[in-house]
Amino acid sequence: MYINFNLKTVVYAAVFVAAGAIAAEAATVSAVVSTGDPNFGTVLETGSSWTTPPATVTGSVGSVYASPFNDTTSAYFTVGSPGYVASPAVLNVAATDSFQLLWGTVDSYNAIVFSDGTLSYTVSGNDLSAFLTVNGGTGAIVDITTDFAFTTVSFYSNYPGFGGDTAAFEYALATPAPVPLPAAGLLLVGALGGLASLRRRKARAA
Repeated sequence: MYINFNLKTVVYAAVFVAAGAIAAEAATVSAVVSTGDPNFGTVLETGSSWTTPPATVTGSVGSVYASPFNDTTSAYFTVGSPGYVASPAVLNVAATDSFQLLWGTVDSYNAIVFSDGTLSYTVSGNDLSAFLTVNGGTGAIVDITTDFAFTTVSFYSNYPGFGGDTAAFEYALATPAPVPLPAAGLLLVGALGGLASLRRRKARAA
């Protein structure tokens, strides 16, 4: 369950390094408490795709899912909500060591697993207890950096097996930055605009 706040965003300036199950695996995690951010949504980075997609929803439905935004129109993902997609939802990404998301409600039974097919690292809601009250209805913008390049990100709503699969995990992903148009493309757009203007002038003269 997510609780919407009308208070100003609270910032916790803390970072910690947690050791994974294998000594070589570690991650730096930071979090900023948030009640929604327009820079997050359901658009994927170029090259990313779902192997097992979550449900895409808006607004909130009691005992099913709760929006991480302070509105009823912003789209976000949910996994594990009763009657919807069971966890995990699995996202394929280009090899990277960093990830950012809007974690709708930070609960101890939600978790994200980063993997390259050999190594893996799990960040659960409990790992964010240095920044906020876990299971307290609080959402956060979360940045995670691992010490290896992962290629899949799996979202679990019932980690580790909490309540079967009836506990929801709501989240939104960072909106990709727009791809800048190459200089040659800008010249082409300008040339096409000039031709269109010339045609209009000729048409008026005729």
